[in-house]
Amino acid sequence: ALQKNTTLFPDEAVFERHFAFTLTRLGRYDEAIPHNRRAVELDPFSDNNRSELLVNLAEANRIEECFAELENLDAVGQKPSLVHRTLTLAYLQTGDYGKSVSECQLLAQGAKERESWARLLNLAPLVMLGRFTEAIQSIEGDLAADSVHPELEREEIRMYMRHNALGQLRRLIGEPSLAAQEAEFLTHLPPVGANLIPLREGCALGPDLNDSAIIQQGLERLVEIARRWPSSHSQSAVWLTEAMLKQLKSDAGATELFSKAKGTWPDPINLFYTARWEGNIGLLDAQLATLLELERLRGKVYKHHFAGFVVLGWLEQARCLQKLSRFEDSSRTYEKVLKHWGTSQAAHTDLIRQTRKELDAVRIRKEARS
Repeated sequence: ALQKNTTLFPDEAVFERHFAFTLTRLGRYDEAIPHNRRAVELDPFSDNNRSELLVNLAEANRIEECFAELENLDAVGQKPSLVHRTLTLAYLQTGDYGKSVSECQLLAQGAKERESWARLLNLAPLVMLGRFTEAIQSIEGDLAADSVHPELEREEIRMYMRHNALGQLRRLIGEPSLAAQEAEFLTHLPPVGANLIPLREGCALGPDLNDSAIIQQGLERLVEIARRWPSSHSQSAVWLTEAMLKQLKSDAGATELFSKAKGTWPDPINLFYTARWEGNIGLLDAQLATLLELERLRGKVYKHHFAGFVVLGWLEQARCLQKLSRFEDSSRTYEKVLKHWGTSQAAHTDLIRQTRKELDAVRIRKEARS
């Protein structure tokens, strides 16, 4: 229907922008950006049109184009309201995490209603820098502040994103019982369409916590959502969660379910957990292709999910490349993981200690080959 509107009303910028938004949400960036540009062409004075073009360019990792657009707008004195949001994401893509933190701070200045949002966005560069303790403290402060507000005034989606990030961080630093509390919170959310993503992410903590009850709790709600609001998105969430449950119980049938989830809705969560499964059962070429697609959607991870999946995806790539005897590529990818998390608060986690051991083993095999 959205695409049809752009044909029926070719001079309406709003339809171009809405269609671009949908395509971007699906990760179809090359199709989306021309519609963003068309929206700006039709209504060049719309802040929404300019802002969405910039943010979508940053998400698509088309950074040179994004910076060029910003320079053009600055030259004519048109500063979009989301310029700092754009730069936060753009600097994440370029690896300039300190600049991303600075842009989050600028986003919050002079706009009290943006302070909470800016702190949420700031979690991504903090996580990429391995500053886990600082990220946890920020989340806990915001959750505590939010809890005193009347229920109708709470920013529910942002609150759920914080609970998910807190669960993942607690898991990474070796606090499984506290991570499980966050997963329990998420998997007990009401079975309504708006809760599909946080419910699925709560379930996704289950395998790493070795807790099938968490997965089962969330699965029941995801099944209800898929029944009431059937879609590729809701059905893929059910398949992924069923696959995780079978994986944890060592039941047959997980491979087909992971494959269906990835094929039906290839978003970062389905891609990451399917890739791990593919690696576990030796489908290495498929795993590498899945991980490369996850890397292509890195901007989507930064915008909508726990940023640590970017680094965890690199770690899975390094392991996959090692199994494929591509030791040079594997070594380089392990080093990228350690560059991000090996010299910070994250360096003391079991995950990074294991990563160092794996890198040492790859280097030995690389030297033996040469």
